[in-house]
Amino acid sequence: NYIEGDCIFQKNQFLWLKVMFRLDRNNSSIDSKAVRGFRTAMRGHADKGVLITTNTFTMDAKWEATRKDVLPIKLIDRFKLIEMINKL
Repeated sequence: NYIEGDCIFQKNQFLWLKVMFRLDRNNSSIDSKAVRGFRTAMRGHADKGVLITTNTFTMDAKWEATRKDVLPIKLIDRFKLIEMINKL
């Protein structure tokens, strides 16, 4: 169960970034296969990605998201999400 979308962040008239996001409601931890699948969906459509889950990420998923020479993906698990909401 997930929702996917994208948005454009413009810093100034010369610099902008297209960011794709996926919100994933899952009963189990998100693994590296899911991160690779999201990266495949991003290819050609976004400069960066944000993957948010109501659960957690496996260690392999965390490694996959930070691997060099691929599109970067920021991971936000339920703990980080709660922290971010509380700061609002």
